[in-house]
Amino acid sequence: MKAKSLSLFVFAIFSFAIFASFASAAITVNPNPLTFNDQYQSISFTVTNTGAGAIDITIPTSLTISDGHGNNAVVSFNQTSITGLGANVTSGAIIATISSTDTNFALGKSFSNSLIISQTGTPTNNITLPVNFQKIPSEYKSDNNLSVSIDDLNVENGFGKNDQWFPLDEVSARIGVDNVGSNRIKDISVAYGLYDTDKGKWIFKDKASSFSLNEGIDKSITVNFKLEDLSKFNADNTNHYLFYAWVKGDDDGVLTSVTRSEPIEMQFENNFLTLDNLVVPTTAKCGESVQITADIANLGIDDQSDAYIKLTNTQLGLDKKISINDLNALETESLDYTFTIPETAEEGTYSIGLVVYNYRNNVYTTDFSSKESRFIVPLQVSGGCTLVPLASISAKLDSEAKPGQELTVKATITNADSKMSTFNLDLSDYSQWASLVSMDRNFVTLNAGESQDVVIKLKANSDSTGENKFNINLKQGSKTLSQPVLVAVKNGFSFSSITGFFSKVSGGNNFYLWGIGALNVILVLIIIFVAARVIRKK
Repeated sequence: MKAKSLSLFVFAIFSFAIFASFASAAITVNPNPLTFNDQYQSISFTVTNTGAGAIDITIPTSLTISDGHGNNAVVSFNQTSITGLGANVTSGAIIATISSTDTNFALGKSFSNSLIISQTGTPTNNITLPVNFQKIPSEYKSDNNLSVSIDDLNVENGFGKNDQWFPLDEVSARIGVDNVGSNRIKDISVAYGLYDTDKGKWIFKDKASSFSLNEGIDKSITVNFKLEDLSKFNADNTNHYLFYAWVKGDDDGVLTSVTRSEPIEMQFENNFLTLDNLVVPTTAKCGESVQITADIANLGIDDQSDAYIKLTNTQLGLDKKISINDLNALETESLDYTFTIPETAEEGTYSIGLVVYNYRNNVYTTDFSSKESRFIVPLQVSGGCTLVPLASISAKLDSEAKPGQELTVKATITNADSKMSTFNLDLSDYSQWASLVSMDRNFVTLNAGESQDVVIKLKANSDSTGENKFNINLKQGSKTLSQPVLVAVKNGFSFSSITGFFSKVSGGNNFYLWGIGALNVILVLIIIFVAARVIRKK
């Protein structure tokens, strides 16, 4: 019985020792993960045994990374085993190399597989090492003497902001280039573009002019671009776009290249129509035709129907509803509309309004920024315009016209235009022979064809005689119509003229009484004179 118990005890101790050795064995890898791209195709790494005892290590001979579309990158390892790696000992460098790569990997998208490095004979003691592969636009390997940065992204015109862009946005990017080496780098060229990592296609790419940089010198350039090709966008996913900037140059005979990217969040509304490439002439003459063209763009992910554009300017008589055909997501149709500037328009600058409405008669508005699909463009009207208002003025003398007395002129203003108009009134060229007493109104607002009388009162100067003239001026904006009016002031006896004479000689305020007294004296003298003649004849 004792022998049996002893045997069990020994077996238990042995089993515990084996278990403890398994539990204490551990493996680490540095660096972790391994990341390759199509310019960096060789990476060294080491394996460390952090366990309590020596172990053997097994490494697969190769690993295949696939994009799921038949494109593969094969990673090979120059060492497939390590024998007797002691406790807390790190192996020598193991070289991992991309031995073959298909060229059709999507640019900028990372693809991965897992490399399992395990203890020989004990596969459960292992480490899983992620191995990544990414294709980049750099043309050459970097010699670490050239760096590039994307410092500022701004939407200059459009509906997005910063790194959140809408199709058709006009964007600026500031790209910094720095020579951190010890040589002058020549023929530096900067390329940039927006890449769809899901489709594996460029939305656009372009390049700036080349330059050189001395050692330790940096330079920033600002590039401007427009996201104008709607057909290249994919609205199903907004987060698979990268803005790339990559630089290449000649570093003392060595071609070097470096890349930087920034993620871009593209914005696609559910329902949103806008106008792009809007063209309106800057100037036009009265009576001239004006053509408005634009692209009507659906920036939403839903098709749109029963939408329309309102074209307005009250002064030019514009109030036009322009229907829009059914428009699929991320597609455009053309707007082409022509109107005529009225010959009676005033010269000046007019604001032409264009607003895009949905089928519910609401202005299209983005949820992202609450911006409306509303546009105002200036139009300068100059030349060929009628310089007088469409109106007529007739006038007649409505009282006697005598020196020193008030006279009344009744003027009739008629609106000859086809719409309601307001006309301002004033008088001119009367001060030489009369003074203005009153004018019962200085403006009139008339419907088309309507007339209005205006009563004008003047006081003729005491020395005014014969035909005299003044002008009734009708103004509408910058247009003026002047109507001459002739007034015949008839000369004759006037009590006022007499009293006026005495008022001058008396210098007092009782000229009226002086006039009556003088008249009486004259009458008495006449009576005496007549009586004397009669007596003499007898």
